[in-house]
Amino acid sequence: MGKTGTAQKYGENGQIATGKYISSFIGTYPASNPQYVMIVCVNEPSTGAYYGGVVAKPIGERVFSAIFDIKAISPTDETQLDNQPNILMPYIVGMSISDACVELKKLGLDVIFDGDGEYVIMQLPPENTLLYLGEIVYLIVN
Repeated sequence: MGKTGTAQKYGENGQIATGKYISSFIGTYPASNPQYVMIVCVNEPSTGAYYGGVVAKPIGERVFSAIFDIKAISPTDETQLDNQPNILMPYIVGMSISDACVELKKLGLDVIFDGDGEYVIMQLPPENTLLYLGEIVYLIVN
């Protein structure tokens, strides 16, 4: 089980620093009685993407995967077994917000918008990324 986060950073002047973020992921295994707890924090990611679900979550997944391999254990939670990354992110840049939302909801994805406008000008994650059912897609609109 896990949760992602994205936080804006403050500069020395006490104002929100433009383009400065901390991306995070916290996860536990197993969910009902955790034996492993992990937190991943990425200070000022430099990949262009800065959302926790795009930057920190994949790191956490790789670490948990390594733990499962080393300890020869597997997830026992059926929702984890059923929820595999099998949704291919479509290209939605240029679509209207309403069309993009309908398309993504049909795939079982959640949507968060940033900006004021009617059309998608940027998407995270990018096209052809494999996603989990219920994962959040971030859309920047003009």
